Amino acid sequence: MDNKSLAWSHTALTQFVNCPKQYHEVKVLRNYPFKETPETKWGNEVHKALEHRLINKKTLPGNMTQYEPLMARLDKLPGKVFGEHQFAIARENYTPTTWFAKDAWCRAIVDAMWIQGSTCLVIDYKTGKYKPDNDQLKLFAAVIFQHFPEIQN
Repeated sequence: MDNKSLAWSHTALTQFVNCPKQYHEVKVLRNYPFKETPETKWGNEVHKALEHRLINKKTLPGNMTQYEPLMARLDKLPGKVFGEHQFAIARENYTPTTWFAKDAWCRAIVDAMWIQGSTCLVIDYKTGKYKPDNDQLKLFAAVIFQHFPEIQN
């Protein structure tokens, strides 16, 4: 197994907690390829459309216009905006590294974030069932603090 495959993410950890045997078969042994479901397809389409709306100000597709009021509010947030930003932390000393680095130990993709001075606001879009879990946002905070040492809030 190569080092790249050992990097973890919130999603991978959640998959392991849900079913260690399935995680081992899919992620470690790679006996089953990923199969996109209608739900994952929709989630990916929404994420891509929201990213293009946020960063490039592209009009949302007709089947996603319900998200326009949210996006209009996000347009008013101060600071430098980032969309679908990839972060990785190295295994040694937990220092920032690049997404595909061989020493990547942890990876996280932040859907949207704004940095203004020492403050960062992070948003994670969800299209599925509500789960009362802030662990993913805590992970985002940890990787952002590492990549942007000036961030204090």
